[in-house]
Amino acid sequence: MAKHEYIKVIIPKKPKGTCLPDDIASDEKERVIEGRGKYAVVLAARFTGAGFETHTSEKATIALARRMRRQGCACEIIDQNGNILTEQDLKSRIKTEDKSDE
Repeated sequence: MAKHEYIKVIIPKKPKGTCLPDDIASDEKERVIEGRGKYAVVLAARFTGAGFETHTSEKATIALARRMRRQGCACEIIDQNGNILTEQDLKSRIKTEDKSDE
């Protein structure tokens, strides 16, 4: 049986009054980003609701982040270690995986 990728990252609470509107960290509470996948697109803390979506694919992650930004939502892409990634970071991972398949 295949092992599923899983992400669980805790974004620590920031000190009161130090958050900027586009921060993914909140000054009210820590945020737990958890689900199946290698990556998460995390909305700025000012947005209500779950505030994130997880993905296993680099391409799907990039597509979601682009769609959210086009809709005017501030967001960041994070990996399983809590690193903030750019689209370029993900694109380079796609190229590396494609080469290893050859």
